[in-house]
Amino acid sequence: MNENVFYLEIEKTVRPFVKELRNNGINTTCSCEHEGYIEARSSDPMTEQRHIFDVMTEMKVGKWTATLRIQHSSTGFWSSGWIIESPTFIKKDNE
Repeated sequence: MNENVFYLEIEKTVRPFVKELRNNGINTTCSCEHEGYIEARSSDPMTEQRHIFDVMTEMKVGKWTATLRIQHSSTGFWSSGWIIESPTFIKKDNE
């Protein structure tokens, strides 16, 4: 899929943040401008934490949180990922 077509599928309000995160090595998996979040897979939390901080600072996102979620099951399966939330990601009524 053409990169530009891929980004057009992402909601307009979160699109520039998803693109910048991906350009900085964060593997985003989904996002929502109605609830104001971006999710991403994690493989190197310490490095990713710094990249997320740098992107949010560079893009002047005032209030935001990044939460690392680790899931484990009794079968030994586990996964980890980031949930990045900000009111900046929420679509305004007039947009």
